[in-house]
Amino acid sequence: MTKIRNLTGAPYDIAPGVILPAFGEVDTDLPGYIVEILALSAAIEIVTITADDDPLDQWRDLYKEATGKDADKRWSEKRLIEEIEKASGE
Repeated sequence: MTKIRNLTGAPYDIAPGVILPAFGEVDTDLPGYIVEILALSAAIEIVTITADDDPLDQWRDLYKEATGKDADKRWSEKRLIEEIEKASGE
């Protein structure tokens, strides 16, 4: 999956059926050659998303440091923060 971010105030029709809104972003599975062409533009930012990129991993690491245990993968960011604070005694 690829996240394509528009850095300008103008929308772009980047592929059939895919419109990139002004100052917006879209998550899409465009072919690699289209992504490579879009990456050449200074007006567009490309972010490749992999299954390994979990935004909660940083909180899970902090929880493990604080408790020595692995965090439950079902916990939300809010729950992780609460558990870290509990473990730290704050």
